[in-house]
Amino acid sequence: MRSLYARLNPKDWDALGLVLFCVAFFSFVIFLEMKSGQADEPHPYVGSPSSTLFSRFIESSLEQRFADLERRVTELENAAVQSVDQKVLEVITMENCGACRAFEADLLQSGKQPIDVRYVKTFPGDPNLRPAFRWELKNGTYAVQSGYSRGTLSRLVSAVQNQTPKQ
Repeated sequence: MRSLYARLNPKDWDALGLVLFCVAFFSFVIFLEMKSGQADEPHPYVGSPSSTLFSRFIESSLEQRFADLERRVTELENAAVQSVDQKVLEVITMENCGACRAFEADLLQSGKQPIDVRYVKTFPGDPNLRPAFRWELKNGTYAVQSGYSRGTLSRLVSAVQNQTPKQ
């Protein structure tokens, strides 16, 4: 009687190797699972079966995601209400621009402004000079101003609030 190995066709050796690998792998996983259940440490994540860990992870992450989504929706609703009330000043700046740095310094020094200042990359009618400012006028068009002189922030803010062209 010939052995099983001798009876197999060489084409079947690859399939046999795959089957033996799968059996060995799953045996190893089951062994680790059984061994992890025998841990005597009090920490909940050490020695817990993977199904318990997975369920704890899923439950806590889903609750956290849900809470984050609710908080984000509330923040967006509050921001939408505030942005309706506030006028918007769009600003384009550059890092190596002295006037841009002067504007940002005046803005920081003045504290909270009654307008919403948004930094954008570009806008239609973008002048080549920096900083460039844009705000909406009463008739729905936009006023564009380029350049900035130190100390003129209050005039710029009042023009944006009143929706008037540059003063």
